[in-house]
Amino acid sequence: MTVDRVEHRDRSPVARVSVAISPESGVDVATLTSFARAWEQELGVAIEVGDELLDLGAGNALVVDAGLASSVRPSTSGRTMIVDFDGSKALLDPGSNGPGRIAGRGLDGYRWAIRHLVAQGTWPFETYRYGTEPDHRADLRLPATGGPHPLVVLIHGGGWKHRWTRDLMAPIAVDLAKHGYATWNLEFRRVGGGGGWPATFDDLRMAINALTHIDEADLLDLDRVCFLGHSSGGQLALWAATDLETVVRPSYVVAIAAITDLVEASRRQLIGGENIAAGLLGGTHEAVPERYAAVSPRANLPLGAELLLVQGLNDYIPDLVDLNRSYAIAARAAGDEVEHAELPGVDHLSPIEPASAAWRLIRDKLTTVLRGQLASSSSDGHG
Repeated sequence: MTVDRVEHRDRSPVARVSVAISPESGVDVATLTSFARAWEQELGVAIEVGDELLDLGAGNALVVDAGLASSVRPSTSGRTMIVDFDGSKALLDPGSNGPGRIAGRGLDGYRWAIRHLVAQGTWPFETYRYGTEPDHRADLRLPATGGPHPLVVLIHGGGWKHRWTRDLMAPIAVDLAKHGYATWNLEFRRVGGGGGWPATFDDLRMAINALTHIDEADLLDLDRVCFLGHSSGGQLALWAATDLETVVRPSYVVAIAAITDLVEASRRQLIGGENIAAGLLGGTHEAVPERYAAVSPRANLPLGAELLLVQGLNDYIPDLVDLNRSYAIAARAAGDEVEHAELPGVDHLSPIEPASAAWRLIRDKLTTVLRGQLASSSSDGHG
């Protein structure tokens, strides 16, 4: 396997974000500005909104929508993101120092772009290429202290769809680095961008196995590894933990609002009748049962690692509450050690937002388990 470092990004804090809107975006400046005031409180940066904010100064970052992309060049600091609302325009391709892109997320796309730019500047990271496809990328963040460090592999959600990318997990990657964890934030091909069956699963396996080939491998404690996935990424984390060709093995798995049963997800046509499971696997369970048997977490128990299931009870996908309860019962019956946390008042995304109580609970559980594993290893004479 060839794994190449393609980018190094130093810590470069963002003090102010400019958001440039083109008329064709269809977003009202006053509406976005009102949301930006709340986002300033959430993210701790000043946000200005307008249609001619194309100059970057020191401590600035720029969010620009697709209509203005042709007039924007990558910033020298690399802190530019393009929001593309329909996902169809030909934009500048993200390069090692070029603009990033968030596609098809509507008004909230601006918020996620700002969040990602803030996270990029908060902590240094290395980006590696683990394969030949554009989405074969992973970001490594290391704590400030010497290693070896416990490792958290982060697998983002978004219904396995191309419009959702690893920017979702960048804020918690930074938070984990601040608290002593190395993080490996994965990108991979998704549905609509060359992914689906079997490419998405092939990519995940390659990305995780690449950890043994990176320059900093000796700084990672591969005896204390957590696979942490959110939503559809939770399904991928659970699958990867049972995949016999994945050579880096987790001692702990955290699945947040995870799709734990692809057969049932397809039968119920999650989400909202769309049937994203069929989109991932190229057909319903009746059409391609062998694919569901290969990658559905429920069909591949026992997991073989200690497991934390986290599910908000205010999730906009209420079926996940039911599926996680059933999975927890089945996993325990198969012999797995499972903690199942149901969180009142918690929605789908807040558990991956660093300021939330839900995320702090997850991080505290992670610390307790991995520290306990280190103590156990040391008492056995392996530490």
